[in-house]
Amino acid sequence: MIYKFGQIPIVLVYSLCCYFAMKRLHSGKMILAVVAMFPTSLFIASNYSYDTWVIGFVMIGMAYFVGNCQEEGVVSTKDTVIMVIAFAIAIIPKQIYLAFLIIPFLMKRNKIENKKKYYSICSMAFVIMLFDLLLKTIFETSKGGDVRGGAGVNPTEQILYIIHNPVEYTRTLLNFLKDYLSIRNMNGFIDHFAYLGIGTTTVAIIVFAFLVFTTLTDKREYDVKAYSKIVYIYDILMFFGTVVLIATSLYIAYTEVGSNTIAGCQSRYITPLIYPLFAVLGGSGIRLKFDYRVYNYIVMIIMQSVSMWCIYQYILIKML
Repeated sequence: MIYKFGQIPIVLVYSLCCYFAMKRLHSGKMILAVVAMFPTSLFIASNYSYDTWVIGFVMIGMAYFVGNCQEEGVVSTKDTVIMVIAFAIAIIPKQIYLAFLIIPFLMKRNKIENKKKYYSICSMAFVIMLFDLLLKTIFETSKGGDVRGGAGVNPTEQILYIIHNPVEYTRTLLNFLKDYLSIRNMNGFIDHFAYLGIGTTTVAIIVFAFLVFTTLTDKREYDVKAYSKIVYIYDILMFFGTVVLIATSLYIAYTEVGSNTIAGCQSRYITPLIYPLFAVLGGSGIRLKFDYRVYNYIVMIIMQSVSMWCIYQYILIKML
């Protein structure tokens, strides 16, 4: 009973993060809803996992950035603090996502009234979390790596291997990413229920296609010229760059020295990067001709239906 009751606040925290993130947006609420309601995200949120913490607070931080870009006027100190602290809290469990703290620096300069105060807040959070990342990196590499990776794991020797064999490692990395970021691997972060079962690629493709659809259609006048070109460029680079860093960190800390593959890199590590990327893609989008309240109901019903089907397939059937 204690174990079960402990899961309740995890779900509540995730739900509240999604609620306050969605509330801050002027448009694009359903883009956030689709990502938040990935069956895997809901499964993780109903169990003990720091991924819920990362995904939820990243959504708040990004929503405050997007919301301020969508509206007239300057960014308030309150919004700046919430945005920066949300990103900082999100990356506490996984400092490898440090690149999120660069996003506040990309706010249009004409929206910043007191530049000294704004950039001081952003810089302070970035420096603190960078220092935390460096300390954790030194600690992890000095203690001998993750024992779950096997007896051949040695971070120090692995780093030396990468330095002395950059071409071989680059080939290993690219071969890994070719599969890791492929369409057939999307079920790993969309409808993966851990030991209960892995969903089909078909369901994952449907959900991903629906995410693309909402990215293009859940746009309004607020999104016209909301972001500078650097935001689009950075978000794409951040997505792929962070994936490379995640894979490299696990190659160092979890994989046997000189291996031609990367072990321990789970697909769910991609999830926190998805909303920040799709929140700004699509430009001003495609205007729909019907009531957006109906649009919102349709999106929510479809995502709920997908989640319920997955719950039936991978949980309820196993209980019968």
